[in-house]
Amino acid sequence: MGSANTGSTVCSTDEKPKRSPRTRIETLHLGVYRVMIEKRISSTFAFDFTKTMESWRGGIRVLTKLVEDIVRIAPALLLIVALVKVWESHEEVVLLSLENRILRIIETGLSSKDGIAARALIMTVLSRIIFVVCSSLMNHWSRDVQSRVRTKVLHHYDDFLLIG
Repeated sequence: MGSANTGSTVCSTDEKPKRSPRTRIETLHLGVYRVMIEKRISSTFAFDFTKTMESWRGGIRVLTKLVEDIVRIAPALLLIVALVKVWESHEEVVLLSLENRILRIIETGLSSKDGIAARALIMTVLSRIIFVVCSSLMNHWSRDVQSRVRTKVLHHYDDFLLIG
């Protein structure tokens, strides 16, 4: 029985002069076909600023298109999600401030002759408890809103892909 090379892949690199010193040509033999592929040689020292800027511009265009589509699909939900993200980023700072206030009230109360200001301590603890409850409610609510936005966007792009 003779062995046939149909369907096998052989990879070799040609050392012919090229147009760009940063590319090489690889030849693939697929049965009776010869496929030549130009491969880019990447180096950490060879930085091409123009190609990097072109790729960034392309990424920014895609990101802008995505944001425009999401704003067109669900503008109110997107605004709510953005506000909740801002809330989440400031939540730790407010909690830390309230905890710091509690510790300051206790410290001044222990160092003074009058004792701990019970009313101020109770109000600060209550404000921290209310803040934690409101934060947990908003986090729960934001997960629901984010899932609704995600569902709308996925359905929009599913329909977009089915039409195209």
